[in-house]
Amino acid sequence: PPNGIPSSFSLNGRIIQSGGSDNQSFINQSGDPLPNPGSGFTARNDQDGSGHRSTINQTGGDVSPFSDVNVDQSGSDNSSLVDQSGDGSIVNVTQSSSGNVSEVGQDGDSDVLDVIQSGMNNFSNVIRQGGSNNTALVDQSGDSNSSRIRQTGTDSEIDLFQSGNNNDSDIRQRNSDQDADIFQTGSDNESFLLQSGDGNHAIVTQSGDGNISNVTQDGSSNMATVNQ
Repeated sequence: PPNGIPSSFSLNGRIIQSGGSDNQSFINQSGDPLPNPGSGFTARNDQDGSGHRSTINQTGGDVSPFSDVNVDQSGSDNSSLVDQSGDGSIVNVTQSSSGNVSEVGQDGDSDVLDVIQSGMNNFSNVIRQGGSNNTALVDQSGDSNSSRIRQTGTDSEIDLFQSGNNNDSDIRQRNSDQDADIFQTGSDNESFLLQSGDGNHAIVTQSGDGNISNVTQDGSSNMATVNQ
């Protein structure tokens, strides 16, 4: 193994460019090994189409068990950046249309993130998924939507669906046991959600057009529902 890394520590990267042209893919992996089997990184990038860009950076120290990144790109001109460090976390990015951008920063332990971009010209920025045991889903099936997520606590969950067009969502979760569900099925809507207490739940549904929602939960065990 390179650089004196024992066989119990694995760096496993795979790039598949099955069709199209002008695609670029980079996988960068480094870490300090642990003296037990089943530790390390796995990364995979599949590109089918043209003009895709993908960069996967996996770094860290006590990487046990495996941390995993999967990026699937079809269509054209999609861009994905994943920076991952921590233990036993997973990132899945699927871009199946054109002109989408996904940026992920994941530095927690046992976190799971799924980004699905099947519309066009969408932007997803997971500024930071830290803490531990957090899950987040970003599903952008509409066009020209924008989302930003920051999770820094533990045992929290985000589900964001943007099936309309030109919507904007900003979600920030701190502390523990938070739950956020955002549905933007209309167009030109804005949603801001901050959960900084413990055990809060918020549901925001924007099925109309041109609405603005601003929810802040800094207490504990609160429930907020917004229908626009």
